[in-house]
Amino acid sequence: MKETICSRSAWRREQPERDGPAVAESDALKLAELALAEANQKLAGQTARADKLALENQALQSRVQALLASPDTIQALREENALLKNRLPISNRRYRTRPSRP
Repeated sequence: MKETICSRSAWRREQPERDGPAVAESDALKLAELALAEANQKLAGQTARADKLALENQALQSRVQALLASPDTIQALREENALLKNRLPISNRRYRTRPSRP
């Protein structure tokens, strides 16, 4: 009878040591699963953003191709560009006349 009691108490003392690594592994697994879920969510967001940018890029390229197809449009863009370049020095002078802060 004494041997049974001693072996039970010894088993109880050893039991937390046996469960310790299993609990730690379970916690680590839960943390890894949470990190994976977060990474997957972030990846999904980035993928959606990349898809949106790809569509926008295609739309812009289509517009450029349409503009390049028409010589009149190209000339109008060149004239607008020249007009904007002529306005640029005026606005730059306005900013240059401000006193700079030390």
